[in-house]
Amino acid sequence: MVVQYNFRPYGLTFDNRALWATDYDASLIWQIDPATGRQIRSIGAYAFQPIGLAFDGRTLWAADFDAKLIWQIDPATGRQIRSIGPLTFALRGLTFDGRALWATDLGISFIWQIDPATGRQIRSIGPLTFNPYGLTFDGRALWAAGTYVKLIWQIDPATGRQIRSIPV
Repeated sequence: MVVQYNFRPYGLTFDNRALWATDYDASLIWQIDPATGRQIRSIGAYAFQPIGLAFDGRTLWAADFDAKLIWQIDPATGRQIRSIGPLTFALRGLTFDGRALWATDLGISFIWQIDPATGRQIRSIGPLTFNPYGLTFDGRALWAAGTYVKLIWQIDPATGRQIRSIPV
C-alpha cells in the first residue's frame, strides 16, 4: 500500500513498533505504522527544526539543526524531556549505539559521540573523506550516508576507521 503525505522526511528511526520520521519544514515528528503506511499521529516539535532522529529503547532523540540542540522526547506523551547543547556543529544525522548518541556534523565532516546522560561530547571521528548526513548503527559499526559523494560508509566506532564504502 502506498500512502502519500505532504512532507519531506529527513530523520528516521524505529521504536520496535512504529517508524518515526522528522518533518523539518513543519517542525513535526510523525509516528507511522510500518504495516499500513498510515500516519498514527504527530508530535509538535515546538520551536525547533527536527532533522536527525534516534530511539534509545525508551525515548526519542531529535537533532535540531537550527538551534544546534538534541532534544530528548517521551514518545508516549510527545513531551520534550530535556535538551543537550547548544552544540558547536551542524547537526544532521543521529543514532544510538546502546550507550551513546552519535551525531553527524555536515559542516566539517565529523561524527561526534555524545553521552546522553551528561550531554558531554565524548570524542569525534574525523575529518572524514566525505560530508556525513544520515547515520545509523547496526550493533557493530556506524553507517554514514555521504549524500554528495553518493556513498554509504561503514565506520568502526572504536577506531574511527572508514572500513568500506557502498556506491549508491
